[in-house]
Amino acid sequence: MIKNYPALKNLAPLFFFVVFFLFSVQANAQYQNAAFISVSNISSPVCAGSNITINFTAKNGNKLAEYYNNSSIYEVYIADASNNLTLLKTFNTSGVTYCGYDNCNTSLSTSVTIPPNLSTGNYIIRIYSTSPYNAWYSPSNDFIVNQLPLAPSLPINGSRCGTGTVSLSVTNPGTGFTIDWYASSTGGSVLSGGSGTSNFTTPSISSTTTYYSETRNTTTGCVSASRTAVTATINAIPTVVTSNPAAVCSPSTVNLTLAAVTTGSTVGLTFTYWTNVAATDSYATPTAATAGTYYIKGTIAATGCFDIKPVTVTVSPTTVGGSVAGGTTICSGSTSALLTLSGHTGTITKWQSSVSPFSTWTDIANTATTYTSGALSVTTQFRAVVQSGSCATANSISTTVTVNPLPTAPTFTNASICSGSSATLAASGAVATQFYRWYSLETGGVLLKTGTDNTVNTYVTPAITATTDYWVSIVNLNGCESIRTKVTAFVNVNNVWNGSLSKDWNTPGNWCTG
Repeated sequence: MIKNYPALKNLAPLFFFVVFFLFSVQANAQYQNAAFISVSNISSPVCAGSNITINFTAKNGNKLAEYYNNSSIYEVYIADASNNLTLLKTFNTSGVTYCGYDNCNTSLSTSVTIPPNLSTGNYIIRIYSTSPYNAWYSPSNDFIVNQLPLAPSLPINGSRCGTGTVSLSVTNPGTGFTIDWYASSTGGSVLSGGSGTSNFTTPSISSTTTYYSETRNTTTGCVSASRTAVTATINAIPTVVTSNPAAVCSPSTVNLTLAAVTTGSTVGLTFTYWTNVAATDSYATPTAATAGTYYIKGTIAATGCFDIKPVTVTVSPTTVGGSVAGGTTICSGSTSALLTLSGHTGTITKWQSSVSPFSTWTDIANTATTYTSGALSVTTQFRAVVQSGSCATANSISTTVTVNPLPTAPTFTNASICSGSSATLAASGAVATQFYRWYSLETGGVLLKTGTDNTVNTYVTPAITATTDYWVSIVNLNGCESIRTKVTAFVNVNNVWNGSLSKDWNTPGNWCTG
């Protein structure tokens, strides 16, 4: 037909234009009158896994069947550059007030979570309605989603014994990433000292605590979808209780491995033995310990936690009694000289004394190294008793204090004289090798005369005018002196018989005259 009508042939372009125009008008009218969803722009970039709010409008169509209402069901999709769709959410809008006439718009919003597994790239959001069905929609703008980094890997837990800090670490996924540390698996704030580091030292803690590490992209700020748990374990410190073993006597030794030495310690400990408090110098013979202070380390095998306590071994040297010096010869009634113990090993527990036949000993309460006896009347031996620690006691070598007897007190003859005369006083009782001493008083006083032997037995007083007492003793060759005997010189008054010349009353010299 066109071939036969060249004029019509020239009208062909106009025909196609008219057809296209009419189709466009029809389509636009359909758009203008159809239900329609329009999605607002979304801020860019966002991190995968983050929550975003989507604002959109729902436009009613030109008939009631295309009105949106509370029963409308929406589907939210995210599409990548290849238009691969992922459903993010399906929801209705119960409680929303929609406009109720043709071609009106209702503003709506919803929140969605960007899938955490998305790779970095450009994406759009599309929203569809299944009731009423909408064939027309306007998607969001292109926005960038940044991929999340991998969570930290290869966590290295830490432990310690008792309260304190613990070192933890993880492996960083790679360049451009860093690690932050938290006290919880989600939320919370970065811990002090835990920002931007693969290694983290905990604060001082007293119980086992779990910490959480999170990877952060230093450029985008995006963080890993999950946090890696790392545990700081606090192991209990055991308690070692030691009891010093009983002292032994040399050459005996002590077995430090006996249970009695560590009774009361934490159950199940492994014990080792050392010569220093730092437990760096091992003690080779704990089953035969000699005198000294040692250190017992009790360790929990599973954790390595330990406690160290000292224990003291006392090995007493063998007791040595030594010897007592200072024995002398004394007179009966005198005390010994100072007796002194020397050459002993151990502590003095007491002294002892014994008299002939020196087979029975009497205890003396004295623990000093010296001793002076009380007054002695017979020859006496003295010794000390010594004990070194738990060793048996030992007696010292004794010393002898020889006691010489005193001479028998002398007998006497008083004298009677006239006033102003001298009296001759006489004593008797001394034997050969003994002599007399004359005194002015019973004790102390002035020594008036010392005889040369037992025949020199008299003492002539000075002229006296009153009756006067004198005292005489006997001294033997050992220097021992008897008690003193009183001898009196009586002085007679005038006309008193004194019988100094004879027994004749008629002799004037036998009478004291004034």
